[in-house]
Amino acid sequence: PASFATRPASAPIGGRGQEFSQVLGRMNPDEMTPEQRAAADAPLSIGAYAQLLSESIFAPCPAGWENLDSFRVCEALEAGCIPIIERRPHFDYFRHLFGDHPMLTLSDWSEAPSLIANLQRDRGALDRRRLACARWWQDYKTSLVLTTRDRIRQSFAATV
Repeated sequence: PASFATRPASAPIGGRGQEFSQVLGRMNPDEMTPEQRAAADAPLSIGAYAQLLSESIFAPCPAGWENLDSFRVCEALEAGCIPIIERRPHFDYFRHLFGDHPMLTLSDWSEAPSLIANLQRDRGALDRRRLACARWWQDYKTSLVLTTRDRIRQSFAATV
């Protein structure tokens, strides 16, 4: 199922969260777990959120008004989900930050239901995308560790 945790319906949603919630809220409720349907009415505990992600294939990760990054991207990747991220009209933040990546990228949240449905119809494509995300994330983390180590070594070598 596609998953997302949100604030209670009565709480204000910052950034593009409202648009995102309205679009994904129109998805077939039969495709959502009881926990996902309940998430619209109450915040999830950390354990329930982790469980929800571990049982999900897709994880929409909307950006805020000011900060385009979202901790949900890393949480989704760690859980083995396919993050769905947004690209702003003149700036693809995640492409700029990560380079080429296999995450699902959209310009408007109204594109999400059809992207999800297309992958769900083609199990092979879905499995390849999920595996590509998992491999890419592991490679990215390894590269980040090695780059950080090398920069630290270089900075110490420069002071000697």
